[in-house]
Amino acid sequence: PNCSADELPQTIDKLQSGWQRLIHYKRFQTAVKGYFKALEVTRNTNRRSKSYNTYHPHFHVILAVKPSYFTSRDYIKQAEWLSMWRKAMQDDSITQVDIRRCKGKQDGLEGAEAVKALGSAVAEVAKYSVKSADYLGRMDENGFLVAPFPKEEIDEAVLYLGAALHRRRLTALGGIFEETAKQLQLDDC
Repeated sequence: PNCSADELPQTIDKLQSGWQRLIHYKRFQTAVKGYFKALEVTRNTNRRSKSYNTYHPHFHVILAVKPSYFTSRDYIKQAEWLSMWRKAMQDDSITQVDIRRCKGKQDGLEGAEAVKALGSAVAEVAKYSVKSADYLGRMDENGFLVAPFPKEEIDEAVLYLGAALHRRRLTALGGIFEETAKQLQLDDC
């Protein structure tokens, strides 16, 4: 659920705690071999909405599973993911968990095409924590600002987002993703 600007830091803390509970569930550990997690914070900029100027922190996650996952007893249906996330967050008011399979070999893609499809999914998850349109104004399809918000609104949004995200780790790796990053000696993993 969305939160006010004042509640944003505590809501992000709660999300992080919920994630830590989720990854320690036996069901998660049995099914998931690794993860890449990125925090995104959106802001409702629709002045006609009852939740105008509220924030929506949420995670985008890539999960690594065995090739047999989709046909095994390890498979977790969407309803069970939702139930586990509600339990981890200690919040039964959560209404959705959007979980999808990334395209790859199993979808008829081979070699470089399969790697490119997976790379696109990872890039989509990792590309931003905050969209500039959520605090600067309306952007065109090329990313140019066409209708800026009033300066005071921009200043307020940047102030709240900056304070809420200050000194936070916005991405995290676990399992085989973390092991691979270490083997590749990637920075900041």
